[in-house]
Amino acid sequence: MNWKSFLMISFISAIVTLMVAKATFSNPVPDNQPQGSINMNVDDPVCYMQTADGTVLDLSNLCGKDQPSPPTATALTYPQQPQVYNVKNLKNFDDSWYGVDN
Repeated sequence: MNWKSFLMISFISAIVTLMVAKATFSNPVPDNQPQGSINMNVDDPVCYMQTADGTVLDLSNLCGKDQPSPPTATALTYPQQPQVYNVKNLKNFDDSWYGVDN
C-alpha cells in the first residue's frame, strides 16, 4: 500500500465518520408520550355514544358491561417447591454424624 492510498482511505473514513455522527446526533429525541394518545378519565363510560351535538350517552347497560373497577394490588403467590429430600432420613444421618440436635 502506498502513501497516496493510505491518505485517500484515511480521508474517506474521516468523512464517513463525521457524516454518521452528524446524522446520529441531529435527530430529535422522541417524546415519551405518543402523539395521538388519549387521556382517559375514570368517570368516562366504557360503552358510550357521542351525538352530533357532542352529548355523550352512557350505553353500559346495552353493552352488558359495568364500569370497570380500579385495579387492586394483589400479592404474588408461587407454587410450593417440591420436597426433593427426605427430611427425616437427612436428620437421622446428621444426628449419626454430628450428634443429636447439632
